[in-house]
Amino acid sequence: MGTTSGCTGDNGQTSSSTGDSGQASSSVPETVRIRRALGDAFLEVPAVGLGTWSWGAAKWGWRTWDARLTRRGVLRAWDAFVDGGGGLVDTADDYGAGLSERLVGVGLARNATNVFVATKGGGRPSELVSAASASCERLGVDRVALYQLHSVCEPIERAADGLAAVAKAGLCDAVGACNHDVAQLERLRARLERRGVALGAAQVEASLLSQDAFARDGVHDWCAARGVALLAYAPLASGRLARRVVDGELRPAMTEKAKRGFGRADDAKLKPLLRRLGDAPAAAALRWLTAHGGVVAIPGCKTADQVVATVAAARAFGPPADGDALAAAGRAAAGRPRPAARKRRG
Repeated sequence: MGTTSGCTGDNGQTSSSTGDSGQASSSVPETVRIRRALGDAFLEVPAVGLGTWSWGAAKWGWRTWDARLTRRGVLRAWDAFVDGGGGLVDTADDYGAGLSERLVGVGLARNATNVFVATKGGGRPSELVSAASASCERLGVDRVALYQLHSVCEPIERAADGLAAVAKAGLCDAVGACNHDVAQLERLRARLERRGVALGAAQVEASLLSQDAFARDGVHDWCAARGVALLAYAPLASGRLARRVVDGELRPAMTEKAKRGFGRADDAKLKPLLRRLGDAPAAAALRWLTAHGGVVAIPGCKTADQVVATVAAARAFGPPADGDALAAAGRAAAGRPRPAARKRRG
C-alpha cells in the first residue's frame, strides 16, 4: 500500500493561525502530515482525500434509490482518484456491513499508487486488534495507514489501550479518533502517550455549514497546538455545497432522501452562499476548509465525475480570497449567523 513518511518541525503540524471567523491566511499546504503512532516519522498525505461511506450502504442509495451508486461506478471513481494523484481514502468496518472495505480492497488491487487507507472500528476495546485485523483482511492489506476509533467509547482510557495495541501489533502506521470533543481527545492523547503511542488524527464533521470545529479553543485549535491532523468528513454537506444557482434554481436537484444527510439548510438560505462560491462551488468549499491548515477534507464520491468535480478541481483551485465572507455566508445558510463563541477554560 502506498504510504510515505517524512520529517517535520517541532509539532509536526502544517497549520496556519485563524481569527474569529475561522479562516486562515492565504498560505495553503498541499499536503498534511499525520504523525505515525510509533517513532518520530510522519505520513504525508494530500489535503483532499476520498470518503467511501456510501460505497455499499443502502442508506446512501446502494442498490436502492441512487442508480449511480454501483460497483462499476465506485471503481471508476477509484480509478479517477488514483489517476488524479491518489491520497487518503477513508472507510470503516461498518460501512455497508464491510462492503465498503471490500470495494476499497478491489480498488487497491487495481492500483494502489500513492493511496493511504484509513479505516475505523469500534466495539469493546479488548477486541480492537481483532477488528483491525478483520479490516485488513477485507482490504487485502497487511496494515493500514490510519486506524481510528469510530466513536467515543467509555472509559476512554481503555479504548486508548486498545488503540495502542492495534499500533503495536503492526496493523497500522498511525492512529486516530472520530467524533470526539476536545476534552475526550485530550484524555485519549494522554493515555496513548503513556503507552508510548502518538495520536495522529482527529476526524469530525466540518464544512461551511458546520463550522464548530473552527471555534476558538475548538477541535482545530486543539489539533494545531498538538501536531494532530484534522480530518473533515461531510465537507460538502452531503452534496449541498457542490450545487450551483442556475436561472434562480439550485442545480442539480437533490432527492428528498439525499437531503436527509449532513448540513441541512433551506434552498433559499443556500443560494447566497452558493453564488459566492462561484462556478466551482465544490472546489471552493473544500479549499476554504483546507486553507485552515492541518486539515484533510474527505468528500464522499460515488462516481468518477464527482471525483473530477471535487477532489481534482479542489487540488487545482487557489485558496479563496474572501474566506471570511464565505464563513459568514455559511453560518447564515446554516441559521447560525454569529461565529461560534469562545469556549471557557476550566
